Amino acid sequence: MPTKSLHPAAAKGCTRVQIEAFERIATGDDQGHAPATLAALERRGLIMLHETLLPGDFAVRVKVPVVPLAVHYAWCSWCAEQPDPS
Repeated sequence: MPTKSLHPAAAKGCTRVQIEAFERIATGDDQGHAPATLAALERRGLIMLHETLLPGDFAVRVKVPVVPLAVHYAWCSWCAEQPDPS
């Protein structure tokens, strides 16, 4: 019988709020996260803060959270194992 994988954020000891933020980032919602939550996810290796330049007349650099490919793959694998909610 195949072993079920753990949610990557749960496996790293994240809180419910941190897991929810990780999932939002993994699905493309990279705004509105508490700095402490981002710092906790970054410390655990679940995200990286990527510096980018905003378009416009002024040079504004911001840090955008991204999920590293290997972590995203692990999360997608975990998602695929979950029962269909319907």
